Order: sequence, then C-alpha cells, then structure tokens
Amino acid sequence: MLRRFCDTPFMLDELLAQLGLPSGLYWATLGVPHGELVAGREGDVDLVAGRLVFEDLKALEPLRIKYQSDAPELPEGQHIYFALRELAATGGLQWPPPMDYLVALEAKCAYSSADQARVMSTKSSPSKMRELRLQLNELFEMVPFNRVALLDYIVNPPAAGEDGAAWLNAAAVAASAIDNMRGALEARLPPDSPAGHFVMSWGAVHGGTEQWRGSGSPRQLRAATENLRLRESDVQKRRREMEDSLRRMLAKRSRPLCFPAIL
Repeated sequence: MLRRFCDTPFMLDELLAQLGLPSGLYWATLGVPHGELVAGREGDVDLVAGRLVFEDLKALEPLRIKYQSDAPELPEGQHIYFALRELAATGGLQWPPPMDYLVALEAKCAYSSADQARVMSTKSSPSKMRELRLQLNELFEMVPFNRVALLDYIVNPPAAGEDGAAWLNAAAVAASAIDNMRGALEARLPPDSPAGHFVMSWGAVHGGTEQWRGSGSPRQLRAATENLRLRESDVQKRRREMEDSLRRMLAKRSRPLCFPAIL
C-alpha cells in the first residue's frame, strides 16, 4: 500500500513537506534494510527520503527566458517550473544527492471490515505498541535521521453510488474508520516522542484503484520535531556511516531526469 501511496505524488509531497523537505524536489526509496545503512543493524526503513538539488542553477536563467518568450501570458512561476523540468531532463540534478537532511517513514497498515463494521489489525496490543516504539527509536539513535514519522494507513472497502455520491460515500467510510481507530491512534506514541504521526484513511470507489478512484489525503495528527540525538558524537558517527552507505547505494542508480524521484 505504501507503493500505491507513493504513486500518487501530490499525497507524498504533502506528507514530506511537513517533514521539512522541499515540495516536489526530493528523492525517496522504499524498503531499505537497516544493515545496508549501518553495519550490524537489523530491520528495515519503510521509506527514506532526502533533498534534490541542481548542480548549476546558472543554467536556469536562459531556460526561464526561453519559456517567458514562448508563453508571456503565463505566470512567472510557470516559466521557472518549466525551466527546472527541462534542466532536470537534461541531467541537471546533482547525483548522488546531498545527504545533509534525511527523513524516514515507518508505515503500519490496518483495514476496515465491512462485515464487522470496525477496523482490523490495528496493532494496538501492548507488545505491538512496544515494538513500534522501538522501531521508531532505532531511527533516531542507531540508524539516525533528521526527522522521523509514523504513517498509519487504513485500507477501506470500495463504496458505490451514482452522480458523485460514490466519492462522498467513500469519504464518509474513510472518516468513520479514523474515528473507529482513534483510541489506538492516540496511544501510538509517548508524549515526549519527537516522531511525527500521520493517518491515511483512503476512501475507495468501485471501478479502480485508490489513486485513480478514491478520496482522502494524509492527515497530520502530530508534527515531527528535530532529532536532538544527532548532537551526540556516537550518533553522529553512525549518521556519517549511513550517509556514505546511501551515497554508494544511490550512485548505482541512474541520475533522475525528473522530480520528485521515486526510486
């Protein structure tokens, strides 16, 4: 489900922007083993993301002027956007990208049961809650990121209806699922956790997958704050190792020719 969510860029943009990444100008990759980032660690990171930058922004101005000349009726922001797109398409993005600001996302998936009229697999038992908190702490200390967030994803059964009513019904089902799971959501994180928390209850509609026929967007329940553990020398050492590992990993991939880059 996280891959389907990432295939809907504006939703991922919205979430990552709230973690401090520039809207649209980021790279992201899924399912990275901890051991490939810091030696000896176990588990994996559901999503890792960082900034994209251009190698030579001086090359932007001639392109902006070209688009301004071709379509003077468009707003200035559109000229800049088209120029950035062309610059990226001609190999203008720095690759590997900078590693100065990295974020991580831990995702958990539940589902609404139409038969039982409640959300299932909420992972709210004491053992599951303890496991989740340990997973998030790992991303602050042992495999350290600048900001970390939890995404609770709720899968809902498809709704039916005519003349747009299906989307209204889907939105109602999605909202009801959040209300149904509210107790578990509120208990997810301790009050002093720096982790952010989002819930995505995607309203599905008969006839297609959610990104094409659905309703809803990620809702922020709690803002992520800076990882203060990065000030500690032992955590900084692991962070440098993680940055080197990511550079080597991304260097094996082709330079992206568009943004955002979902790898």
